[in-house]
Amino acid sequence: MGHLITTSKRIGLLAILLFPWASMASTPPPAVDWAQATVVVAGVLEWRDPDYVDFDKRKRQDKVLAQRVAALGVPPERLALLLDRDAKRKAVLETVARLAEATPVGGTFVFYFEGHGVRLDDGRIVFATSDVRSDREATTGLVLDDLRAILAERLRGRRVILLADCCHSGGLIDVAVALRRVGIEAVALTSSEASNASTGDWTYTLTLNDALLGRASLDHDRDGYVTLGELHTEVREAMLYRESQRSGFDAGTTPVTLRLAAAAPEPPPRAPKGFRVGAYATYDDEVVRVLGEQEREAIVETLDYATRTIERVDASDLSPITFERFPVGATLKVEWEGKCWEARVTAVDGAFHRITYPGWDSFWDEWVADDRIISGEEACPEPE
Repeated sequence: MGHLITTSKRIGLLAILLFPWASMASTPPPAVDWAQATVVVAGVLEWRDPDYVDFDKRKRQDKVLAQRVAALGVPPERLALLLDRDAKRKAVLETVARLAEATPVGGTFVFYFEGHGVRLDDGRIVFATSDVRSDREATTGLVLDDLRAILAERLRGRRVILLADCCHSGGLIDVAVALRRVGIEAVALTSSEASNASTGDWTYTLTLNDALLGRASLDHDRDGYVTLGELHTEVREAMLYRESQRSGFDAGTTPVTLRLAAAAPEPPPRAPKGFRVGAYATYDDEVVRVLGEQEREAIVETLDYATRTIERVDASDLSPITFERFPVGATLKVEWEGKCWEARVTAVDGAFHRITYPGWDSFWDEWVADDRIISGEEACPEPE
């Protein structure tokens, strides 16, 4: 027996057939379903090997990250937090394998690492698990090729999000690209490029936690959600202005409209004259973020390791941050480990210059901002 189609339904069906984009326009952007997600957080701030410098544990943000995703709905059995001595190489790899298989079909697998990152002479990148040995890093640390192989073989979900706050963390971009080749949707967002070192501060992870908390300032279009694209913008600017560091990002075919968290419904604050809300500036030789204006004073935020301080200052004392830029082909003097090295610009991206060191292998090519470019009478010893 056939179904009865009412007049209103016929009109709706006709509209879809004649104007298919009308139905597409009403489709909401994709979102991470955290109840169907699996998360591995591995944070290492101390190592057995004395060659690796320990980090201060006060206000550690890797632990906060685990709390954030739990609050978003990740089930306890699909959330692993491995800190310090628990984040040994074998434990991390086994946890990734187990939870990759436990990820629901259609779900999202998230991997995050905090600690030291090392780039080997052959170009491979190793994340320094707590039991890594400086004389045997490839066999005692987390080689990113091993992470890729496990996810390619074991993952049952549809999407992978790779996050890391460490030197050479941009190596996760190669992992994401490789996973997409085998049909897995993969995103990488990292604190640094694969070629570069990273800050010892929590700037990247604090920004990530802001997104998962749904901090209103990250909801740039005020649609009520913090998206992947908005998080990327926040990370890129935070790392540039606070750390003079180029972050890494590759979303592949994943739309940047992917929703990560609902944003707090706060009205947009008024901006002080000459600055937008969220802009970075300098005040009293410190980098600050402009949060708004109140009673003719600017509200600004400073960051020290993992501590935020918010204060009101005279808006007229704020200065915009500018960067010196050099064209492709320019020859520069660049500081590296306390000495000056001749370098040549091969590409420019905003405030960053991709440089090569003449006479040295391309392994040493990297992205630098003007904080490492030596000009004028600045003192910098020449290499021997």
